[in-house]
Amino acid sequence: MFSRRVPFALVLALAPLFLHAAEARAQSGCESSYLSRGDTVLVTGMAAGRDTAMADSIYQEWPTQDGNVYLARGAWSVRLALAQRHFEARVYSEFIYGLVFDAQDEYRVVGLPDGTPVQLQVRLVGTDDWTRYTGCLSSGCTPTAFAAVYGTAPEERLEHYRFTPPTGPASFDLTMTITRRAGEPFVLRHRIWVGSSHDESAAEISADVQFEGLPAGVTVMACTQSDEPTPARRTTWGALRARYRAGGPSGGGK
Repeated sequence: MFSRRVPFALVLALAPLFLHAAEARAQSGCESSYLSRGDTVLVTGMAAGRDTAMADSIYQEWPTQDGNVYLARGAWSVRLALAQRHFEARVYSEFIYGLVFDAQDEYRVVGLPDGTPVQLQVRLVGTDDWTRYTGCLSSGCTPTAFAAVYGTAPEERLEHYRFTPPTGPASFDLTMTITRRAGEPFVLRHRIWVGSSHDESAAEISADVQFEGLPAGVTVMACTQSDEPTPARRTTWGALRARYRAGGPSGGGK
């Protein structure tokens, strides 16, 4: 027996798993650069800076104690361009399915004598969009779009989190000020998360991280910036739905 309903408490219970999957990864040194999906590290070092695109179909069963089975079927895609600080993710599913990716890099302020304190602004800007194709219309039955940047101190964080109506596209623009010393390495961790919810739905987010407010002739260099990026093709919701209907890269279609 298949059921398309699930308690809203289940959504809340899953959220911390996505939000805190990589909290302890911050390190110093160029070797701290990585891409990960949840707790699984995908690539480390210079290779993490490559423009990386991934996509797959979704087929996941959620059995319950009362004998029901919640079934997630659909498709997802993600693009992680760490060297350019550009991140995209999309998901389409007939039931709850979430994706969280982290991308961390090491940075240095250059153009001033080493040790010079520098204030700069870190800006998180982008757009998100989600829609429900069928079913639940309450506030607890919505897809999720999330993007974030984390520094080394607890207060150094920018988070965009969209979990409430209305459906449709929206933009975000967040800024924080940090102080770093020229020539000294520091890390920033970038996070992107999308999730579908009750019934057939889709969510997407696109985010860019920029450095602003620097003196003339001063810039921020990334450890992975010297690695040659590989172009990645943008994926649309229509392509995700078509991939799912056709069975997808690993099957799982209707």
